[in-house]
Amino acid sequence: MFSYCVARKIRVAVLRDSCPMKFVKVIAVLLLLSMGLLISKGYIEENFFSNRRESPHTPVAPPHPTATRMKSELMNPLNLTQCEGCNVNAKPQPLSCTEIFQTVQDVEKSNYKIQLIAAAPGSGNDWCMLTLRELTGLKTGSVYHFSKLKSLKNVPENLLYYHTHYPYLKHMGAVGEYLDTHPQRVILLIRNPLDAGLSEYVRQIIAKKKNGTAKYSNADGVFTESHFLVRTSLKDISLAPALETHLLKFFQGWKKLHTYWLKEYKGELMVVLYSDLLKDPSLFEKMASFFGYDSQVSEERKTRLNCLYQHYERTAAMKRKRVPAIDNSKEPVRKLFMSHIQSATSYVEKLYKEKYNETILII
Repeated sequence: MFSYCVARKIRVAVLRDSCPMKFVKVIAVLLLLSMGLLISKGYIEENFFSNRRESPHTPVAPPHPTATRMKSELMNPLNLTQCEGCNVNAKPQPLSCTEIFQTVQDVEKSNYKIQLIAAAPGSGNDWCMLTLRELTGLKTGSVYHFSKLKSLKNVPENLLYYHTHYPYLKHMGAVGEYLDTHPQRVILLIRNPLDAGLSEYVRQIIAKKKNGTAKYSNADGVFTESHFLVRTSLKDISLAPALETHLLKFFQGWKKLHTYWLKEYKGELMVVLYSDLLKDPSLFEKMASFFGYDSQVSEERKTRLNCLYQHYERTAAMKRKRVPAIDNSKEPVRKLFMSHIQSATSYVEKLYKEKYNETILII
């Protein structure tokens, strides 16, 4: 706009008088005006639109208290003491159930007792070990992790309990004598002998095929129907010889184990059915209580219990991957082995009734 005005002034001057001297004077005046405007513009910008430098002797007014408070709140909305990279007084965020379950510690040694969960192989020992560890936050383990020790007396006293298959599987020293002469708490976990026997049979095959890694997650491509059944025709089916041999031996050990704990063992005993445990997570709280753990004594323990209930569907039977060859063979095997199943379960049910004057049903 300014350039346009200058150009117009020059044009008017030239048209009025063609005298060169007057034209030069007009140009000079216009140049002086332009310089004056530029100098004024720089002064205004320096004094009114920039952070000018103050003289060291120039007094500076203190900031208004309200402005200071507002700046502090913007920097630190919760009014908490700041530290380098953190906030020392900030309220800690609650842990997730997964993080809570991963936190475990040793059992205090005061008034320590060796406590056991006894069960036949394939009866849910690993499941109980994991779930009770998550519920209590205390370490659990197996007596077979200490197979080099000469006696159960030498087992480290820092676990809530140890699981054992005794006397189905023997382990260190005269364990029976030790259990009978020391204060004990034992939970007997009972599972239907066929289901337990099949689970152990599968575990042993996987261990052989997968170099000792006996996990159901490694069962893919290992099993076919021939591991369980022999079909000579559409209607003629029999047990695979290897499975029949395994189950006959397993059932003998299953009866022997339950005979010992229900008839010969004289210490504190709690009996839990595997089938009940699948349906009722509160049984884990009762098992922990039997071992001297109180789930209601603190908020931390209540939180653990709530996490167990929230995630119980995940823990139920450890949600093992289904293998069609195994699942499709179970019912035919059950029918072929029914007389052995009924004989074993009725025998243990009778032992239980003699001990507690109550009935149970092993399904």
